Amino acid sequence: ERDAGEPGLSDWTIQLQDGNGQLITTATTDVNGDYGFDDLDPGTYRVREVLQQGWTPTTADPSDIVTASGVDVSDIDFGNFELVTIAGVKFEDIDGDGVKDQGEPGLEGWTIQLQDGNGQLITTATTDVNGDYGFDDLGPGTYRVREVLQQGWTQTTADPSDIVTTSGDDVSDIDFGNFELVAI
Repeated sequence: ERDAGEPGLSDWTIQLQDGNGQLITTATTDVNGDYGFDDLDPGTYRVREVLQQGWTPTTADPSDIVTASGVDVSDIDFGNFELVTIAGVKFEDIDGDGVKDQGEPGLEGWTIQLQDGNGQLITTATTDVNGDYGFDDLGPGTYRVREVLQQGWTQTTADPSDIVTTSGDDVSDIDFGNFELVAI
C-alpha cells in the first residue's frame, strides 16, 4: 500500500493484457507514477508491470478486471522497492581502540554473516584482500550483520545495530575491528 510521502515512479512500463495474458498495449508511467488505458471494449483485462532490474515488487499482481459499460476502474497500483547493498570492512585494529585508523590493514578471508532481524542466518560473505565484504540485492526488511570470530583474535568494535532497509538507500561502513591476541 502506498504511504504518504512515497513517490510515484516515472518511466515504468505497464502492460494491458487480455484475460489469457496476451499483450494488448502498454503505457508508460508519468512523473507522478500515473498511467492509464482509455476507450476499452467490454471484456476481461489484466494489468501488469514490467519489473526493472534492481527492484522487487511489494504488491501482488492485481486481479483480472471485467469491464462494464461506462464504469471506469482506478487504483490499480504497483509498489516496488529498490534493492540495497549492505557493506563494510573487516580490519586489524592494531592499537585495539575500536576505530579504523590510517594504516590499519583489512583482513582477508574472514566470514561475515547476514542474519534476519531474529538472528537467523540468511547468507555469508568472505572478506577480500582489502577486508571488504558486501551483501547485494537486498529487499525490504530488518538485517543483522555479524562477524565469525577467528581463534586468537578479539573483536574491538561493538556489534552493529540492526539495519532496517529503506528503498534505494545503500548502507556502508558496517565495519568490524579485531585485535590479534598476544602472549607475553
